[in-house]
Amino acid sequence: LSANGKINEAEGELMHMDVKQPAKLGVRFNWFMPAAPYWVISTDYENYSLVYSCTNILWLFHMDYAWIMSRAPEMHPETVEHLKSVLQSYKIDTEKMVTTDQANCPAEM
Repeated sequence: LSANGKINEAEGELMHMDVKQPAKLGVRFNWFMPAAPYWVISTDYENYSLVYSCTNILWLFHMDYAWIMSRAPEMHPETVEHLKSVLQSYKIDTEKMVTTDQANCPAEM
């Protein structure tokens, strides 16, 4: 959900970068861009996944992303805090993380 209330979506392609490391994937959103790392740091396989990505763009910019993904529209606050502490243990800043408002999602999602 964007700041103006419109639903944003992106379609990407996931691929295994190394079958010996199944939690480390590559994701690509355009055919002309190389795959960026998409690492599953933690999951309980039923309720949530904690994902991290960092990449350099044209060797000029460094970008870090982290997502706490849930199968339900809401997560218990203690679970969120635990997952943020996992990120912090890797020296990943969680201060700018925002919660996605799930209240106005279309019913078919």
